Amino acid sequence: MSELHEFIKMKTAQNRPITESTMKKYAGFYKTLSNHLGNIKIGDVPEEEIITIIDNLDISPAGKLNYQNVVTMIRTQQKQSTEKLVKFKNELTNMKDANTKHKVVQKLITLPTYKQVRDYIDELYTEGDYSKYLANELIFRFGLRNTDVNLIIVNRVQYKEEKKNNLEEYNNQNWLIMSKKSCVLVINRYKTVKKYGTKTIRITNKNIVDAGNKLGSGWLVQNTKNQHVPDDNVHNYLNLMNYNGIRLRQSDYFKIHIQYLQSQPNSLHKINELGKTRGCQDLQTLDKHYNLENGKEEDEEN
Repeated sequence: MSELHEFIKMKTAQNRPITESTMKKYAGFYKTLSNHLGNIKIGDVPEEEIITIIDNLDISPAGKLNYQNVVTMIRTQQKQSTEKLVKFKNELTNMKDANTKHKVVQKLITLPTYKQVRDYIDELYTEGDYSKYLANELIFRFGLRNTDVNLIIVNRVQYKEEKKNNLEEYNNQNWLIMSKKSCVLVINRYKTVKKYGTKTIRITNKNIVDAGNKLGSGWLVQNTKNQHVPDDNVHNYLNLMNYNGIRLRQSDYFKIHIQYLQSQPNSLHKINELGKTRGCQDLQTLDKHYNLENGKEEDEEN
């Protein structure tokens, strides 16, 4: 069995097997390195040589980390030294963090204001485009990611029936449970669920409740044939704000909201609350990726 097949076999047999898409990425990284090495097994090549090859690739530090990770896992599987690769990883991580910080600062200069996004979303509601409005509103207001809003709208009776009769399906889906004057957003499937568990958000905003009730039961995000959209394609159907010819992403919405909150009283508390609904409760992580400004938290009444 080849070195690559041994590695894939190990990763698919572990307690939490890798997905098919991750498997293809690992195989791609391996084959690229193998070509640079003249098809010599990675385990037969000294660490220094592998590090030089990865370092000379014309890609970002984040991209180089992907190759470093695959090599480290293969050498660990073969019980070979990875000390120099770990040191190289730390160097790449520092470079990646510096690049991320720079990109965030540059992006904030070119992004629309909080008010501009707010006006765009409010206009969707005014025009009666309730599915686009609801997806945009939930992402912007609560800092959600794309998968979070790939949800099913139900009433309370439907929700209880689903929970009772199909518990596995219930635990694997995201729900917006509607009632007359409020709704509850239950998010079971999102990026950091293994760390934070199910997110439950109670909502009384009149426009959100009205839009959800008018849409009625069914998937919030659908394609042009009114069919459910898989998570890895949902971003194509959200219709987030188009600004200067560029379609914004959910991370842009989050950056804009974070930047706005920094100008508000009691900013750190509000940013922390937004981080909770997003599924990122570490202020250091938020600072790294969204450029929080340093400063003392203001009193609630100020």
